[in-house]
Parts: sequence; structure tokens; C-alpha cells
Amino acid sequence: MAFNSADIGAFKNVWVFCEQRQGVMMPTTFELISEGRKLANELGVELCGILLGDNVDGIAAELGEYGADKVYVYNSPLLKDFTTDAYTNEQTLEMIRQAVPFCKLTPRSVRLRPSGISEQHPIVRRLVIAGRKPFGSPTLSDQALMPFPSLKIGPGDSARSHTADEYITYDEIREAIQIYFTTLDGLAL
Repeated sequence: MAFNSADIGAFKNVWVFCEQRQGVMMPTTFELISEGRKLANELGVELCGILLGDNVDGIAAELGEYGADKVYVYNSPLLKDFTTDAYTNEQTLEMIRQAVPFCKLTPRSVRLRPSGISEQHPIVRRLVIAGRKPFGSPTLSDQALMPFPSLKIGPGDSARSHTADEYITYDEIREAIQIYFTTLDGLAL
């Protein structure tokens, strides 16, 4: 499908970029779809989701349950591992502004950066051998300000992280100490 950027009438509907990691939809996607549904209803247009990844057809249906009228899915092995290394937030915003100059775009922030680390990194490989499963965290930390590969690891259940009743048990702290020691002991980077 091609659009003539001079034809403003061709640009309609509310569009949401649906973020997934390793075939699991990120929680913020559901929030955006829900809010997009409200906006689409108010404007009397359709809500469209854009889902990129590798073999992500199976999770596209989830978006309809949250209110998407259409979901455009693009699968490619090149999209298997999420990365934003190609462009900065500022560059991406500028490209979008150039593509749709008649729209006012106001980002919530361009300060926070995505963060990540290769699954082949020695620390990640040791954690996997120890039975840990890497996943993308839906919460931010100062890690989002680091301009280098990083990982986030800590004691407790990630689902309790940044909640009103967040807590960590003594057993979880003991387990974390053992994991840190086992992972880092003798590690050469």
C-alpha cells in the first residue's frame, strides 16, 4: 500500500505501533490500544495496530481483544530480536514529522532510551545456564539513560516491581546473592 504524502485525505484512522519482544506483547501496547480505541471512537475512525516481528501472527489476535479494528502484521527473521540501534528517538521523531507535516506530534519524552544486551553476552549466557530466562522488563529505571548494553537483574518477582505493595522476601534476597555470586565468580569480560 502506498500513500501520496500530499493527499491528506489518505491519512486517517488512529494507528498504534504494537511493541513485542520474542513473541510476547509488551504491556504498554495494551494500554496504547485501549487509549487509541477511545480516541478512534471520538473521531469516528478505525483503530489500526502495526505489529512487527518474526512469526508474530499468533499474538495479533490479542490486539483485537483490546479494541483494534485492524492489525497489520509484518514478519521477517530480521525482526526476531528487538533493536532500536538504527535511529535515535530524535531522528525517528524527525522522520515522522517530515512524513506527516500537517500533523502535530508531541512526544511524551525523547530522553529515555531502550536498553538491552545480546543473549550472547557472557553474563547473559551464564544466567541462562543457571536456569534464568531473559525477558524484557515493562518497567524503566536509570538503565534507560545508559548509552551502553545493560541488563536489569534483582531479587524478587518482576511482576511485583514498582507496584503499590512491592516487597521482597528474605528467601528471594538469599537466592539473589547466590545468583550474583555464581554468575560473576571468575567471569572474565
